Amino acid sequence: MSEAPVVQRPVSAERIHPGGLDLLVVPPRARTGWRVLPARVGAMCAVELQKLRHDRTELYTRAVQPALWLLIFGETFTRIKAIPTGGIPYLDYLAPGIIAQSAMFI
Repeated sequence: MSEAPVVQRPVSAERIHPGGLDLLVVPPRARTGWRVLPARVGAMCAVELQKLRHDRTELYTRAVQPALWLLIFGETFTRIKAIPTGGIPYLDYLAPGIIAQSAMFI
């Protein structure tokens, strides 16, 4: 039985093309350290923008939901005074949490 000749793969793309343009032969280096976070955030933003471009109703839902939280829970807890806020209006106490919740759980 004859064996097929073993083809040596180059270690880097520079051996194939001096400019290193042949990325299909050698995968790019993995990002490490501080470069990982911006790459992941960028990828997440791109996916979210594609979703919003595809379905405009989700944009309206994302805009209305924090307003409903502020109106329903803010006004309800302000009137019943169930949680002591030390003289701070409850809407001022609640707003940063709702904004953070809306930003994190899109």
